[in-house]
Amino acid sequence: MKKVVRIICIVLCVGLILGLGYIVLRKMKKYPEEIEYSALRAFTDNGMYYARRNMLYFLDSATGESVVVCNKANCKHNTTKCNAYTIDVQPAMLCYGDKIYISEFDSELTFNDDGDAVQKGVAQIREINKDGSGARVLYSADEGAVIGMEMVDGVLYFTTWKYHDGFKLNEYQHDCTLYAYDLRWNRLRTLLSYEGDAEHDNAALYILNNKNKEKLYLTYGYEDSKENWHTILFTYNIKTHADEIVEDDLNTKYGEYFDIISTSSGNYIKTTELDNDVEWSVIYSCDENIQNQKEIFRFVGGSVDCMDGYLYAISTDYNKFFYQCDTGTIYLANTCFTGEGTYISDIYGLDESSDKIYIDGHDYTGMKPGDVITSDQSEQTVTAWTEFRDTYFTKLEDADQNAVAAFDWVKWPEE
Repeated sequence: MKKVVRIICIVLCVGLILGLGYIVLRKMKKYPEEIEYSALRAFTDNGMYYARRNMLYFLDSATGESVVVCNKANCKHNTTKCNAYTIDVQPAMLCYGDKIYISEFDSELTFNDDGDAVQKGVAQIREINKDGSGARVLYSADEGAVIGMEMVDGVLYFTTWKYHDGFKLNEYQHDCTLYAYDLRWNRLRTLLSYEGDAEHDNAALYILNNKNKEKLYLTYGYEDSKENWHTILFTYNIKTHADEIVEDDLNTKYGEYFDIISTSSGNYIKTTELDNDVEWSVIYSCDENIQNQKEIFRFVGGSVDCMDGYLYAISTDYNKFFYQCDTGTIYLANTCFTGEGTYISDIYGLDESSDKIYIDGHDYTGMKPGDVITSDQSEQTVTAWTEFRDTYFTKLEDADQNAVAAFDWVKWPEE
């Protein structure tokens, strides 16, 4: 009897040691401080992942060659069974450690025999190895979509929306939720949620990109029954799980339409102002609480993208410039001065530390802005950032100041 008890005790001790070892190893597992990139394309130290025609590709920055992200033997990469196959829409991808995280959704709208609209769809987040193998689904739903993702110390935080009371044609009451998927424990948790109703219509919950590893910054935007927009800025404390409102209505300050441009270099606000019937986009720098705003430039119409410490402002196909966030240096496209000439390629991403810029390398010789392209002719290409910048752009301080003063589409605040 004593021998049996002794054996049971030994087994229990071994089991306890192994169990504790399993727990300790998982708790001790180190994760990268930063994600490598989160966007429609995902950038790493040695290349770019991108989706095209339902397939995931990797562009090697050393060779300039693109390959399908699939290591399956004898795969022809032309069916849904290919490791590289992706669902139609890819709102976001991020690279973290040795994995890729991709959010996807697709929906199909049909009408039944009674004439009622019926929607079928899928929204999901998948984790895959960088060679396309080992895919697994971390989150899945049959409606809605994943809005944004952020990774902090081995935990994937993401926001989603679903219909409040099932799909109804032309109704947009959304329930929005913040989730956390812990990679150590393979556990999905709901952190907070907002329900849609008549006073919270067409809602969306966004995670802002920031360097703060203690709390997340989020915005919750919605439309009330009088069609007024409201946007709340709040934080979610990762350790205490408490949420705190920073600004209860950003629309009161910035109007109905504004964007928060959140980058690793800081936050910026894009608003619009009318001046003599001309719509200007006004860009402000601000702190993480969207306070201490300072106008840095304004330009007519267009868009602003953030790229590795730069803002890329596009007014027209010819009028565009880079703004270096840390120094305030401005690089104007040479076409700003000519209004014609070599068409500057679309820019996908920038990695200044390795002197790489990812562009559309297709030869569009003979084409002019406004020409209609009936098919996707883009070619994902990588080239040297410094050479590209010095070839197609001119530093503001080195430009013809008389020509710059004559620009009627951009203004910089006087020092």
